[in-house]
Amino acid sequence: MKKSTFYAIASLMIVFLVLSTFSRKTKIYEKEINFNTPEEAISSFIGYANAYERIGTKGTYINMAPTKFLESLSRRYRLFIKNSNDARFIYGYIPSFYSYDLEEIDEKLIKEEYENSFDKIPNYKRAKDIRFYRLDGNSYYYNKVIDMELINDNGTVSNDYSSTSTEELDKTSLYLVVIDEGEGYVVDYYQEIYLD
Repeated sequence: MKKSTFYAIASLMIVFLVLSTFSRKTKIYEKEINFNTPEEAISSFIGYANAYERIGTKGTYINMAPTKFLESLSRRYRLFIKNSNDARFIYGYIPSFYSYDLEEIDEKLIKEEYENSFDKIPNYKRAKDIRFYRLDGNSYYYNKVIDMELINDNGTVSNDYSSTSTEELDKTSLYLVVIDEGEGYVVDYYQEIYLD
C-alpha cells in the first residue's frame, strides 16, 4: 500500500473519530407543554409521579411514565432520568395524595438543601425565578402504579380508586422547589417531611 493511501485512510479515521466524539448528545425528553403557574407544575408532578400511561395496540400494551409527569420536571431532572423508560424508579418514592394544601414558603433549611443539590454539577445554569413551596396533605404509598385516568386535575387521586379509609392515610408534607427555565414552570427539587 502506498504511503499516500495509508495517510488518507488514517486521516479519514481520525476525522470520523473526532466528529463522532463531539457530536454525541445525551438524549433527554424534550418539553412540549409550558406551565404558566407553579401550581400547575406541582399538580402535574404529584399527580402523575405514580401513574402510568398505557401505550400499544392490538392487545400488546406497555405501561410508561405519563408525558404529563415528564413535562413537570426540570431539565436537570430530565437529564437524570433521560427518557420515559427510566422514570420507573420514581414509583413509590412520591406518595399519592388524596387531598392537600399548598403554600409558598421562605424557609432557610430547604434553600440550603436545594443549593447543596448543585454540589455535584457546579457548571449547571441556575434559574433566576426560584419559588419554594410546602405541600401538606393526606397521602398513601402504593406498591403499584395508578392508571392516569384516576388522577384529578389538581393532582390528587380519585376517591374511587382507594380501598383505604381516611384513618389509613398518612399526613405527609413535601418541600418543592419550582423554577422557570424559560419553558414554563417545572419542579426542580423535592424533599419529603414525615409528620407524626
